[in-house]
Amino acid sequence: MDSSEYLIEYRETAKSDIYEIYDYIAVKLKNPRAAERIQNEIFDAISYVKKDHDFYPVIGNGPYRKCPVEGYVAIHYVDHKQKIVYVEEIVNSLQNYMPRYCNEENL
Repeated sequence: MDSSEYLIEYRETAKSDIYEIYDYIAVKLKNPRAAERIQNEIFDAISYVKKDHDFYPVIGNGPYRKCPVEGYVAIHYVDHKQKIVYVEEIVNSLQNYMPRYCNEENL
């Protein structure tokens, strides 16, 4: 890791979300190829912030950011002091996640 790269840390909720997305697509929809592709796209999109930490848009007034990927949104925040990107959760893009991450006045 070069000194400008940040670490990525997945919270337990995010890990669980990724597993559930994979399981839903691979098992319920019977499409393991698509499940693997979407899972890889989620990891790829999130890994992009290792170098470009503030690439994805802020939710409301921050500190959380949203990373859209294939019908999902990876919610994360960047700790510039510790050089860590914390991935909080992965939600369906149609889900009403905004109130959890910003004040009503910021919507």
